[in-house]
This record gives sequence, structure tokens and C-alpha cells, in this order.
Amino acid sequence: MAKSDVFRRLTFDHISFKIKIFRLFLMIRMKVRRRMFFENILMMIQKKIEMVGINAP
Repeated sequence: MAKSDVFRRLTFDHISFKIKIFRLFLMIRMKVRRRMFFENILMMIQKKIEMVGINAP
């Protein structure tokens, strides 16, 4: 094994590791954002129901 091959392999491993971390980070962010999005929708629905309940005779 030449030194350059070892270095190339290490560099490649490092890059793939960074990509894995980045993808994991994106997945977590998407999940959090989606959860917040759903919570906002539920809050809106709840407020509409409360308004309808208040306006109901």
C-alpha cells in the first residue's frame, strides 16, 4: 500500500462519515419541523373548533 492510497482512503472515509452525519442531521431536522408543522395544524383546528363552539347557540 502506497502512502497516497492510505491517505486517499482515509480522506474518502472522512467525507463519507461527514455525509452520514449531515444526512442524519437533516433527517432529525425534517422530523422536528414536520412535528412542529402538525402541531401548528392541530392548534389551528382546535382554535377553529373552540371558535365554532363559542359561536354555537
